[in-house]
Amino acid sequence: MYLYDHMYFHPYDLKHETLAVTAPVVNHGLKEAKETSYPYALKQAAAISYLMGKGYNFPPLGKS
Repeated sequence: MYLYDHMYFHPYDLKHETLAVTAPVVNHGLKEAKETSYPYALKQAAAISYLMGKGYNFPPLGKS
């Protein structure tokens, strides 16, 4: 029995939704890594993704 059996979504859908929502953050991090460093860009992408999960909204990245 999976943890998600009682919920309205399938884990496969959750995986794809998560990847789709965080894709702009990851792409921004990859671009930023070229100008800074990969550890910094990865930490930034992880922090933004975490905050998105907590409910914070972010403007389109790279457009500020």
